[in-house]
Amino acid sequence: MKRILIVSSFCMALVFGLAAAGFSADDATLYKRCISCHGADGAKPPHVLKGQKSADLMTKMKGYAAGTYGGSQKALMTNLMKPLSPEDMQALADYIAKL
Repeated sequence: MKRILIVSSFCMALVFGLAAAGFSADDATLYKRCISCHGADGAKPPHVLKGQKSADLMTKMKGYAAGTYGGSQKALMTNLMKPLSPEDMQALADYIAKL
């Protein structure tokens, strides 16, 4: 539990830092926030991203940002997705779809 809180805090600080800076990060930089839970190649269970289409990922990310999608990690993912611009979400979805 402590590890989850530490990772979550780090991820939120990174997201809010990017949002406050007012610029779009490149896709690989955005994905670095996801590695601890989803793995470097997006294939880490139980939440495997690898093999998903960009459009499907965008639907999920928008749902997380709106707080209308998600299971046990809904709160964490909402906090990570909400500050992202639509352009950053699309860049992230495109990057993950290519893993």
